Amino acid sequence: MASEFNIFSDNFGWLEGGTLALVNQIKLQALSEGKQVLDLSMINPDLSPPRFLQDKLLESAVKPNSHRYAVSRGIRRLREAFACKYARRFGIKLDPENEICVCMGSKDGLQRLLQCFGAEQSAVLVGRPCYPAYLSALHLAQRRYDFFDIEESAELTLRNIKAKLATGLFGLVLLNFPNNPTSFTVDRDFYRSLKVEVEKVGCWVINDFVYGEMLYNGEPAQSLLAEPDMRKQAVEIYSLSKAYSVPGWRVAAIVGNSDLVRCLSRLKTHVDYGIFLPIQEASAAGLAAESGVVEPITATYARRAIALAGGLRRLGWRVPAVQAGACVWAEVPPALRGQGSLEVTRRFLQEFGVMPLPGVAFGKEYDDYLRFALVLSESAVQEVLERMRRLSLKLAGNTPADSNFQEAKVF
Repeated sequence: MASEFNIFSDNFGWLEGGTLALVNQIKLQALSEGKQVLDLSMINPDLSPPRFLQDKLLESAVKPNSHRYAVSRGIRRLREAFACKYARRFGIKLDPENEICVCMGSKDGLQRLLQCFGAEQSAVLVGRPCYPAYLSALHLAQRRYDFFDIEESAELTLRNIKAKLATGLFGLVLLNFPNNPTSFTVDRDFYRSLKVEVEKVGCWVINDFVYGEMLYNGEPAQSLLAEPDMRKQAVEIYSLSKAYSVPGWRVAAIVGNSDLVRCLSRLKTHVDYGIFLPIQEASAAGLAAESGVVEPITATYARRAIALAGGLRRLGWRVPAVQAGACVWAEVPPALRGQGSLEVTRRFLQEFGVMPLPGVAFGKEYDDYLRFALVLSESAVQEVLERMRRLSLKLAGNTPADSNFQEAKVF
């Protein structure tokens, strides 16, 4: 039977099925049965935005002129605020007129960026584990792609990129550092070495920098634009979604190479009228704030990550060092390996009411991994670990599973 999407376009067959659709299906089934779910499958922040951002949004929303069409590339005040953020936090000077274009979230920004590249950049090299939204964007842009493996060291990761670029097949490299799902991050030396490699082949670079302010050590991550001359062939995507806890606002910016930003800005005039003005004004206020906005949010994620990662390790899971972001990436213990991450996820949900994201969503090579979004309170994290402990006991044959999770506390 042909896919329902193919009656519209031969290019949309990839929309059919997929891991994320199956995950959503089994979650909705559990909820429809009245079961309570500790949902760690999606990084959908549970933390409230800073109060002054909410106040600014309300203040702007009651102004009569706030409900007119906006500016597709972002109002001047917001672009200046992004420039201020990069100067203060990352030590990088940006021209708000020519080097910044506001977009409706990072997913929208990436998809539009890919439309700006020509045939020379038709093949894209992307990191693996691969965030599923990247593949969606590549499919929508009808780009060919291949992967480089993200290792647990910058040296090995760079070696993998270098080997792929040496083939001469790629015109664009898509990075995501700090990384989702692994939280792996890189330093200035990595970008210095990468610049040499991309210059050899005339390749462009995009870095999805959504977790750039969310290193757990309190320092900002390294922007690839900090490397001199990198912006000649690179842009970065900065988003407010996680760091400011406003994912529903859909506010991000493409920053860097002026030619590419100019092309993107022109493209956007043909496809949208920009973000709702009060959201742009509130976002500008947040970006321009001196300090104390992002730090408490990041500290909360760090505490949750430390608790969850430590607990999983004590239960026999292999958890790489958690450095940044809003999730924990973990390899299942030996007793669960080979069962498939989707089946393990289904079992966790049915028996214990815990819903992680199967690692296979990031590539078939990661079918023994699960990603846990840090979107539950610290007390709820402890409840998750207690339920995982019950699973460990069951696997050891010491006690039956307690499947009556409907009686559990709601989180």
